[in-house]
Amino acid sequence: MRQAKTLKIYANHLLVSTMKMQEHAGSDKSCVWHAADFADGELKEEMFAIRFGSVENCKKFKDLVDEIAESLAKDEGKVNEDGSSTAGLLEKLTVSESKSEEGVKGEAVTKSEATASE
Repeated sequence: MRQAKTLKIYANHLLVSTMKMQEHAGSDKSCVWHAADFADGELKEEMFAIRFGSVENCKKFKDLVDEIAESLAKDEGKVNEDGSSTAGLLEKLTVSESKSEEGVKGEAVTKSEATASE
């Protein structure tokens, strides 16, 4: 997000599932939220406020951000479910040596012993 006249970067942050957008107290045309921002080249927690020309535009903006946050929360839930099933499969995973690998190691030892005896 950039400031209107100067085009200076004002907000540079991700929308995350935990983001809560609220109407600004005292104005139906304004919203406020907190985010970890990187607009100044340094990551820091900031509080943002935005004012719209109409109540309708403010509501549309708030609803869209809330919808994105909910969608991200659902996606995170899917990842956690997938991770649980993957963790279950990993618990069953075991590593063992096969007979053919042991035979190759035995041959290598035999060759080195033969070289040492020469």
